[in-house]
Amino acid sequence: MDLLAEAGFRLMGVTEALASHDIDPGCPIVAITIDDGYDNLPDAAAVVLGHGGGYTAYVVTNFADRAERGFLDWDGIRILHSAGVEIGSHTCTHRELDISPLAVAWAELRESRRQIESALGGPVVSVSYPYGYWSHSMLRVVREAGYHHACCVGRCSARCDNPLALPRLEPRASMSDGHFIHMIAHGEPGVGPRAKRVATPLWRLARRGVQRAKR
Repeated sequence: MDLLAEAGFRLMGVTEALASHDIDPGCPIVAITIDDGYDNLPDAAAVVLGHGGGYTAYVVTNFADRAERGFLDWDGIRILHSAGVEIGSHTCTHRELDISPLAVAWAELRESRRQIESALGGPVVSVSYPYGYWSHSMLRVVREAGYHHACCVGRCSARCDNPLALPRLEPRASMSDGHFIHMIAHGEPGVGPRAKRVATPLWRLARRGVQRAKR
C-alpha cells in the first residue's frame, strides 16, 4: 500500500473505481479486492483505509451464517462495512460456477446477494467468481442475478471493456518493489497470462470430468 500511494495511485473498492474511471479515464486507480471473508479482514481495512483508500471484500455467505472458524460472521461483516469497506458476493458455498448447472449458479448468485443486502441494508452490485473461474455462458446469469460487475483472475490489467469479467493481478510477497509497480502499471509479464487463458477451456473440461466422477 505504501508503494502504491507513493507511486500516485488512488486506492478504491471496485464499484468506486469503475465509477471514477468513467468520470476520469486517465486517473491512476488501483481497485483493491480480497476474497473469501477471512477474519483478518479488519487488519486489511486498517492498512488500506489508513492510506485514505478503500477496498472490496467478497464474502461467502454460508461461512458467515455458520460463523465458520477463520471467517467473519455477520456482525464482523457489518462492522467492516460501516468502516467504509464495500462488501460483495463470493456466492453462498464457494462453488465452481463455470461447471455448475446454470440454475444452480443463478441460485448461488441470487441468494448470496439477497443475504448480504438483508444483513447490510443496502445494494450489492459486485461479485467475485470462486477460484476466479468463469465462462461466457455465466455472464447473462450474473447480470440477471442483479450484479453490475464481476471479478475473475485474468492476471492482466482491467480495461473495463467487460465489467462482468474484470481481470485482476496477483501480487506476491516474493516480488521486488520494482516488479510489483511494473505489474500494476502493465500487467503480469511473460507468457504465463496468455498461456493460462489458452488452457482455460481444457482445464474446465478436466474439472467437469472430476466433478462427474464424484457423483
